[in-house]
Amino acid sequence: MAKYTTYQSDNKVIVVSRFAGKAVRGIAKCDPNDLFNGVFGEELAKARCDLKISTKRQRRACELAVQALEQLKAAQARVDRAMEYVKEATTEIEVASKRVAELEAKAQK
Repeated sequence: MAKYTTYQSDNKVIVVSRFAGKAVRGIAKCDPNDLFNGVFGEELAKARCDLKISTKRQRRACELAVQALEQLKAAQARVDRAMEYVKEATTEIEVASKRVAELEAKAQK
């Protein structure tokens, strides 16, 4: 639940909350031709503040998802290289084992 600080002056309500250590404001102004309602103004300012915070959270979540996908791609590339190394090492073992067996068989003749 967000915490708000509310400021009211004349026909304007400003609500301040925090996201990621920074102040985020929501503002509601009453048209000079309308009757000012401070309760409604505060609700509207809070809703606008919440919208800003939600937008910032979504942007941050997308940035984190992109970073995670980049890290996953890099990790997959490392796994692919490691698996190729295992395959090459296994082939070398098979070739060396076969060569040893051939030489041992030749020595017994």
